[in-house]
Amino acid sequence: AGDYSCVLSDKEDVQTVTRNTNLEVGVVTQVRWMQGSSVQYSQGEKVNLTCQSEGGHPRPSLIIRTRENVQLNEKPSVYEGALVSRSVSIDGAKEQNLTMLYCQAEQRGRNGALLYHSYATIRLGVLSMLMLNQWGGSVWWCGWPMIVFIFLLIFSFLLAACCGIYFCVC
Repeated sequence: AGDYSCVLSDKEDVQTVTRNTNLEVGVVTQVRWMQGSSVQYSQGEKVNLTCQSEGGHPRPSLIIRTRENVQLNEKPSVYEGALVSRSVSIDGAKEQNLTMLYCQAEQRGRNGALLYHSYATIRLGVLSMLMLNQWGGSVWWCGWPMIVFIFLLIFSFLLAACCGIYFCVC
């Protein structure tokens, strides 16, 4: 990056032509959600999410999108040196379960042309009431699917044993 000059010289007449140009090197930014790739919350809980890009040239603009019908309450981007962040809050609803949010970083040149496009995704997960049990300040999963599986397994063994006894007695 920087200013460069190109000088062309003619051997016979010793005429020179000089052209100056400025060269900027583009670097793609790294985008990530501060909360990781997924976030779980209780139905009705307000969730704050922050997307951040680091580095990159030119400075990116961040856009948060979703393909689902989720109302996003976005806050303006914050610029701190090489970091750009954008926050969004949602009011957790059951219909938002497994929704994907996309944080898209667009880096444009001086003429407005798109140079780089990068993104990060985060999956929203609404915890059901069966999965929540506050006990001693920790969140514990009550394990209903495992209990049903064990019950079905025991029932299958009892059924097989009863059928075996019935057919062996005859």
